[in-house]
Amino acid sequence: MKRLALVMFCLVFMFTSCSKDTTEEMSNDDSEIIEEDDTNGNGEESSNTYTFLANDFQVNTYKDNNQNYPKVAVTPDGKAIVVWESEGLDGDGHTVAAQRYNLDGSKWGNEFVVNTETKSTQSQPTVAVADDGSHIILWRSKDQDGSGFGVYAQRYNSAGNKVGTEFRVNEETNSNQDLAYAAYHSNGNLMIIWQSSDQDGKAGEIYARVYDAAFNDIGNGEFRVNTVINGWQNTARIAAVPSGFIVVWESLNIDNERLAIVFKRFDSEGSALMTMEEQVNTREICDQKNPDIAAQADGSFVIVWEHLEDPDKCNSVQTLVTDITARMYNNNGNALTDEIILSQNSSGDQNLGVTRDHRGGYAVVWQADASSNDSSDDIYGRRLLDTGKFIGDVFTVNSNRDSYQVFPAIAAAPDGNLFAVWGSWSGDGNGTSIRARRLKVSE
Repeated sequence: MKRLALVMFCLVFMFTSCSKDTTEEMSNDDSEIIEEDDTNGNGEESSNTYTFLANDFQVNTYKDNNQNYPKVAVTPDGKAIVVWESEGLDGDGHTVAAQRYNLDGSKWGNEFVVNTETKSTQSQPTVAVADDGSHIILWRSKDQDGSGFGVYAQRYNSAGNKVGTEFRVNEETNSNQDLAYAAYHSNGNLMIIWQSSDQDGKAGEIYARVYDAAFNDIGNGEFRVNTVINGWQNTARIAAVPSGFIVVWESLNIDNERLAIVFKRFDSEGSALMTMEEQVNTREICDQKNPDIAAQADGSFVIVWEHLEDPDKCNSVQTLVTDITARMYNNNGNALTDEIILSQNSSGDQNLGVTRDHRGGYAVVWQADASSNDSSDDIYGRRLLDTGKFIGDVFTVNSNRDSYQVFPAIAAAPDGNLFAVWGSWSGDGNGTSIRARRLKVSE
């Protein structure tokens, strides 16, 4: 029954968008070390991978109804910015809420509403941070641009103050524009990407805009990212590298009429460095879904995704078996490895996130029912070096093991501190809540 409830809950969010301070004290007594076995599943030497800096704690202050779909970014000085959907906070539909944190995990200010327009629904928030600590929060807003969803944004300086007013990113307003993400280049340029429905007569395409450090549009408006237009292009993510930006997404029909993972490279002003997108996955059984990307300072990068691996169960969500898969690339976009399996044989959608850990590797988190039965989902993690080797085994991120933990995201500071967030059905006793946990990469 719990599994059925989770499916129904996710379906509701997919089709709709999918007080007093109660911050929990994070004392040194809560600190714990993740114990690892001597060897991992690949027979490689493993060690203590992360130190947990505290048990997980609740992020949201407003507790009524559901809070879900969190994202997080960390500034160069270690401050974290968490954003999420909050149901009913502004009195009309979903709202984009946010909470900032200091380096030590204490709250930096109070929870606040990001969107100025409160009519109808504002949902799917994401956040990106520049090298100077300034940041931008993006979301989709229903009917604000006159037709379905549109992509909106609000800029902030490094002190957390608004820069200007909220604005619409997309030029095309017909149908839906949503699923926005962004990345800042080291030169201050910002590239925003999103999915646009029916803009070129197809089900979904990936579009983008590029702004310079003074926030001038330097790309002559929005432009299409994908070259292949047959089928459905969806679920795009972006990372900044020294040469510019890399965008990764799902592409339908490029891979034997299934969903495949592809990427395309751009310079810092948005000009394509590749004529065609390149396919990431080498296995072509069932769909490849939910990609994410993270990059090292030298421009090498990793792409992670869900590989739906049982051909007899491709069309059955209830019995789906999923791998968490990764592939490493150098700074020229050439593959360094074949597919690397981080976790096997979990059931259902995994929902994942990845970040550069600033210690020569990547931290990957995902949601899974590892036992493939009716038990609750947890948030799992694993460290992957930029050589393609693992350090340690899969471990559980959440300390609260009651009920379902869903939709994880993770970000890292240059000192090796990590900030993981997710939605929890058991956090505040009133629908879903936002939980977080701080970790540190072991030296």
